[in-house]
Amino acid sequence: MAVSRRLLSTRVERELRNVLKRGGVIAGSSAGASILASYLVRGDPKGAEVMMAKGHERGFWLHPK
Repeated sequence: MAVSRRLLSTRVERELRNVLKRGGVIAGSSAGASILASYLVRGDPKGAEVMMAKGHERGFWLHPK
């Protein structure tokens, strides 16, 4: 199972949002940065032939409010 699916809608995501609410900064590199956005470009877990797999495109959508 993809890390994004394991973390979405969990306490990890809630606590990241709380960091933003307190004025904190969240950053990442590579996959850590891509999951912060609303759209996650992620290939099919079954192989490298498919660049964007349906059902694997949701990121955290973290942004300051």
